[in-house]
Amino acid sequence: MNDRKVRTEIQKWLDNTWDNFPPEFFITIHYKDLPTKIERVKEHIHHFNNVLFRKFHGVSRSVKVPPITQRIMVQHFHEVNPMTIKSKSGLPRQKLVYHTHTYISNTNNYFRDKEHFREFLNTLYKEKSPYRRRKYKKTRMVKSWVKEDSVKYYEPEYHRSYCVDSPKKLSIGNSLFDETNSDLIPIFFQ
Repeated sequence: MNDRKVRTEIQKWLDNTWDNFPPEFFITIHYKDLPTKIERVKEHIHHFNNVLFRKFHGVSRSVKVPPITQRIMVQHFHEVNPMTIKSKSGLPRQKLVYHTHTYISNTNNYFRDKEHFREFLNTLYKEKSPYRRRKYKKTRMVKSWVKEDSVKYYEPEYHRSYCVDSPKKLSIGNSLFDETNSDLIPIFFQ
């Protein structure tokens, strides 16, 4: 399967997931260690998912988390943007740094509003050990999800206007869907 067909198929699965379990919240996660490699970001998100699922469902081990359609669901999109930081010599320099946009669904109206969800996330970060706490910056951006605002991340028009074809050649504004750490409901062929 070529890259375009894969993106189209993932978009179908994503649409199917959002049709059956519409997102309730959209959050942006920034990392304190300013990751520049996608592998590092995926490690952070894997940890984030484990902590989120365990805390939300009140279980002590990840193996006790309910199956996909019976638990809180997440879809992650990683983006890279330039950030000006001070180098060791004290001079400013540009660095391409990742952040993550995450859609949260299937909370069964557990959260009153976006502020309640933001408090939940910030409490989640504080309860971890000092090492784990260093990974995430305090969540500032939590929005209630609106379907009209969502982007078709894998539509060809979106890719032509904002992204490059190869994930190895990242451009600013390029969203990479994290299929390993996200929840998708497949479409079965008839």
